[in-house]
Amino acid sequence: MASPYSAPRLWAYFQKLEGRPMFLMLRSQWETVKIRLGERVPIEISTTPMARLLTAADIAAAVAERKSEYEATIAIYRRDPKDAAHAAPINVDRYLVWERMPDHRDLFAMVNAASTSDNANLQGFLADHVFLVKEGSGDDHWLPAVPIEIRAVIAKRNLR
Repeated sequence: MASPYSAPRLWAYFQKLEGRPMFLMLRSQWETVKIRLGERVPIEISTTPMARLLTAADIAAAVAERKSEYEATIAIYRRDPKDAAHAAPINVDRYLVWERMPDHRDLFAMVNAASTSDNANLQGFLADHVFLVKEGSGDDHWLPAVPIEIRAVIAKRNLR
């Protein structure tokens, strides 16, 4: 079910400030992942806003891990045939999941800069959504295989 709330000015300004790809996800959808601090859990990417970017991708694994009370990460391990010749056929894409406005952002200043209002609609928008933020590619973006600890998380799910 879609949210009745939208804040297009704030959302556009937030994306501009972050300067990297961002997605909205319904909080109710995210909460189905049921992730606890320090725990990795498998996640079905087809149920996330990132699914449209990954339609042609060969997903090897996807896991979410809670980092704090309001932040988690999603790591997507995908096979990339172009990189197989370089002995690194697995690419890792990482996304931060912010369940509230992050500490490095001042909501009041953002509301003013976006020429919008902190009203019931904005509060509903913030309550109904989490923010997915693409992280840059790190040293571990190219891997020879899906790490064993990630394969174990996926195998554990498959045993249920």
